[in-house]
Amino acid sequence: MENRMGAPEPLIQGAFEERLRRTPGYLLAAFIAEWCGFCRRFLPVFHGASTDPRAAFVTVDLSDFGSPLWDRFQIEVVPTLLLFKGGQIVGRADGILGQGLTQGSILKLLSEIPG
Repeated sequence: MENRMGAPEPLIQGAFEERLRRTPGYLLAAFIAEWCGFCRRFLPVFHGASTDPRAAFVTVDLSDFGSPLWDRFQIEVVPTLLLFKGGQIVGRADGILGQGLTQGSILKLLSEIPG
């Protein structure tokens, strides 16, 4: 399911790995955690941006500190945005401690998509 022009698809580790493998275009993933106040504040902004047709949008729940995704993508803080193309990271925006992320973080990553 390509999930363009709609609400971000919420995923957990296994489903994210599968989605990453089968998405040929750009995929913008917001790594979040339920316990993160900055994530809760950022999610409506991310959902609002998900109508952008340049990328598929997903959220990945990292509430479990034991998730290997923390290490695999060197995530130090949530929220973190990763832009993928063909399964490879082509852009990144790490949340700023005490501030989180903004709409500008999303727009900057989307501006890196050619065309």
